[in-house]
Amino acid sequence: MSNFKNGDETGPIHVLSVRALSSEQVERLHAVSPRIRVEQRVCENGEQIAAALEPHFEVLYSARGDFQLTNAGSLRWLQTESAGVDHLHGTDIWKSGIAVTSANGAHPQVAEYAIAGLLACAHRFPATFDLQRAGVWSDSDRRRMMPMVLRGRTIGIVGYGAIGRETARLASAVGMRVCVAVRDVTRRRFDGWQLSGTGDADGVLPEMWLPITQLDELLVTSDVVVLAVPLASGTRRLLDAERITRMRPGAVLVNIGRGALVDQDAMIAALESGALGGAVLDVTDPEPLPAGHALWRAPNLILTPHISGMSPNMLDNVMSIFAENLRRYAAGEALLNVVQRELGY
Repeated sequence: MSNFKNGDETGPIHVLSVRALSSEQVERLHAVSPRIRVEQRVCENGEQIAAALEPHFEVLYSARGDFQLTNAGSLRWLQTESAGVDHLHGTDIWKSGIAVTSANGAHPQVAEYAIAGLLACAHRFPATFDLQRAGVWSDSDRRRMMPMVLRGRTIGIVGYGAIGRETARLASAVGMRVCVAVRDVTRRRFDGWQLSGTGDADGVLPEMWLPITQLDELLVTSDVVVLAVPLASGTRRLLDAERITRMRPGAVLVNIGRGALVDQDAMIAALESGALGGAVLDVTDPEPLPAGHALWRAPNLILTPHISGMSPNMLDNVMSIFAENLRRYAAGEALLNVVQRELGY
């Protein structure tokens, strides 16, 4: 989508937020242009959103996509607050021609989570925490606590968007060699939104760029594999049982994408056999993970309930993207983070 120019470039732009925004955040959106008119109608489900979407609204800010477009005759653009948009697949908004923009770049803390989990796993914190809780100081366990020193190791990052690039920057600071697998190796410069001072906009950190079709080559050369790719039809079970067997013995897997990217049964078996040295998961399939699931008992696993994107300033970051996109929308310019439906993200 190149722009939004039409016959009326001077009239009001009616924006509906179905999420609760602070007065400061609303004023930030109003400050973009005197044409912006923001209304807030906090909605808890898709039915309420459909009812709130009156015909005069042309821009919607929502975290949900499970609403009908019956009354949304003027809606032209949806700004989401998540980086991933798989929750929109198959919905009315997805099937429409309405533009969708993601909040890709608003969650650099996910990269911090990836590195924190990796460090904890590499330095055997799950095992040491077990000893701590048991009140055991065990010299006999020292060999089992031998860390995997990260300096000089190779981290393979699958997907090189805003989160993947910030993960690469932090990993480089630890002294790791960065390799990436991406859909298009010719697009090395990042053209989405990134928080100032984060990431690798020019794509200079990776020592090796591989197309996703050569993922196996990345797996056999990486001591750590980080999944930072969106969930789409082409990435579901991307790390299947066969590919898990190709990973380096003792490698660590970090999944900050979506649970369905991985064959979880095969991953659990690899953890139990020791073929995988550890795993860090902030996402599972399904979510929430039911009590009694085998993942809860898997060894050398750090598991968290999809919290890596949380931060006190996350919504302010999203508002930065939304405000810039509103400026572009009012000016008839191309939006940032436009979702490509043919790719699924």
